[in-house]
Amino acid sequence: WKLHLPHPYLTVAGPPGRNGKPSNFENLKPESIQQSGIRGIASRHGYAVRELELSLFDLEADPGERRNLASQHPEIILKMRETAAAMEAANADADAKLAAAAAAPAAAAPAAAAATAGTSAAAANDSAGAGKGQP
Repeated sequence: WKLHLPHPYLTVAGPPGRNGKPSNFENLKPESIQQSGIRGIASRHGYAVRELELSLFDLEADPGERRNLASQHPEIILKMRETAAAMEAANADADAKLAAAAAAPAAAAPAAAAATAGTSAAAANDSAGAGKGQP
């Protein structure tokens, strides 16, 4: 089985562009460059935004993904969504651990630098006093 969750996607808005211009160039109505995300990209580069519906395909019987079986197999969709939710939760935990590990050296660096500076200063004092009869 293959499950497509609903989401927007880009598709070419018309025939291929010519002379370095994007598809559908003569009809483009670009949004502000500050408009980010899929709709901003589409408006500036000759794409259209389409919405993919919830889709379920039996890849053994339909490798070309032509027959959406979502309405006929809600139990499979439920099981696949539960699996996906568990995987997303595991990924979020792993991401949080990675972020914490990445932040830990950065947070420890000032303390380590201070400790190193203190050790260096003590060593310098020891060296300076060694020739003057001080331990």
